[in-house]
Amino acid sequence: DSSSVISNVLKMHPYFKFKLYGCDLNIGMSMFVTSQDTFHIAPHITMFNQFLDGIFNVRIGVVGDVNRNSWQDLRMENPYIGPNADIINTNYFKYFLETELAVMNSLDFALGVSYQSMENAPIFMIDDRYELHYVYKPMYVDYNMLQVGMRTKYRMGEDINLSLSANYYNYDLEQ
Repeated sequence: DSSSVISNVLKMHPYFKFKLYGCDLNIGMSMFVTSQDTFHIAPHITMFNQFLDGIFNVRIGVVGDVNRNSWQDLRMENPYIGPNADIINTNYFKYFLETELAVMNSLDFALGVSYQSMENAPIFMIDDRYELHYVYKPMYVDYNMLQVGMRTKYRMGEDINLSLSANYYNYDLEQ
């Protein structure tokens, strides 16, 4: 058995980029038209500002996008996916806040938090149509993800850096 899936996504990202009171602003929208005749509009707003001559930086924003899943993309995540996989586009919105602090010329700290909402994200389940149970099929779920991250970087010399990072993820599957 084999199937043919045609999935197209036309993306348009009109935006304005300008400075306002020392802040770099990108304000626009993302518009998507898919081959399933669906139309989506998502915001694309980011703001970046430096304080104290670049010692303290802040980036904040909300970004929406759609990912066109393909059979090849799914095979890169899971090489044991079956040939009759259903292909659905994934929509997401991401809200984020990132800060960076340069304590000394050689030491930086960064903290970030983001909240991401995914719609039709692929996960993989065993496909019962195959006798040996070694073939997987994608199942599409909606979930929300909270990410809190920390990074520190110490420059020991011109070519030697030591960095340490940690992330905490919390997933909430929508039923």
